[in-house]
Amino acid sequence: MNRDELKIQIFLTNGKSFYVDSGARKVMDEILNGKGQFIEMQCTDGCHHYMNIDRIIDVKEVKEVPYDRMR
Repeated sequence: MNRDELKIQIFLTNGKSFYVDSGARKVMDEILNGKGQFIEMQCTDGCHHYMNIDRIIDVKEVKEVPYDRMR
């Protein structure tokens, strides 16, 4: 997979999940290098939220992501 096309699936503690595609490479690089545990997100309502990354449980390639789950 081309790292410029990386998508990250994030699972919340309530069991829901979502995908991050914009800036995913930067997010993953920072987490792997121990530089950042927080990611900034913009919701559909336009508000910005910051999420703490507690731990990485699993990393795997996702071949196909449903379009409606990419946002």
